[in-house]
Amino acid sequence: MFKNDDYSGLEKAAADFARDLHIVSGLHVGIHDLRQTHFVSAGDNVCNICKYCKKRSALFENRCICSDKDFLNLAASKQKSMVYLCHLGLVEAIIPIVDGDTTVGVIFLGQARTVDKSSAFDEMFLRLQQIDPMNFSEENKEEIRISYDKTVSITAKKLDSLISLSEFIAQSIYVNRWLNIQSVTTEQNFRHYMRDGIDIIHIPLSSFSVEKIADELNISYSQLNRLSREYLGLPLKQHVLKTKISAAARLLSEHPDMSVGDVAASVGIENIHYFSRIFSERMGVSCTEYRKRS
Repeated sequence: MFKNDDYSGLEKAAADFARDLHIVSGLHVGIHDLRQTHFVSAGDNVCNICKYCKKRSALFENRCICSDKDFLNLAASKQKSMVYLCHLGLVEAIIPIVDGDTTVGVIFLGQARTVDKSSAFDEMFLRLQQIDPMNFSEENKEEIRISYDKTVSITAKKLDSLISLSEFIAQSIYVNRWLNIQSVTTEQNFRHYMRDGIDIIHIPLSSFSVEKIADELNISYSQLNRLSREYLGLPLKQHVLKTKISAAARLLSEHPDMSVGDVAASVGIENIHYFSRIFSERMGVSCTEYRKRS
């Protein structure tokens, strides 16, 4: 749908830096503006405990989004690099990109374990059970442990060095205008947000808000729906619902062992009766009949 090589103001040099720093450190590296509507990143496909948990639980992923935004806003307001523990207990860092008195973006380094700061596995597992006991239980504890063991472990000294290097790059990003917010159009912001900024399928429908997205993109509700009709062919809420039902149809066909309730929950629709009604309206048959025909 959208071109992967459209950096929307981020020069290739910034993308190369993110890639190279990831190769050296093993960390997830991201460079983006404060609204996180467009960015370059490296390490997205690394298999670690964050990747495992986000894939398994929408509740966990939503907690990650809130945690990242809180620390991003704090670092932006202080205009100082900061190291912190995420809600799961992993070490992460945010390096602001400053233009005079304004923070225009950040470099993000994340998802690492350190001996002196990070939570041990048992503590992380307890936190996961508190967040989503249905998806994080004793039954899959060993899988979680394996993903924990795959998570990058670095020393505090190495992290400090990576932050120092990133602070130097942050100045280059500003001086060379790699991150030029003024050059980014509303349309580019929208395309990048829909491609990289939101997980349509797994976000709970009950918490999905077109108004909230319009606010994040700093545009009006009507303008957001105009862009959605132009690029997606539907008003945004209808596009989200269509995407969820399409994903649910695939799950019904490919996973006969999943209950209708589990399928509904997997695509972020908590009310099974609402899900069944919408599925029948859009697909022309009930969930059970659709599964029989597949």
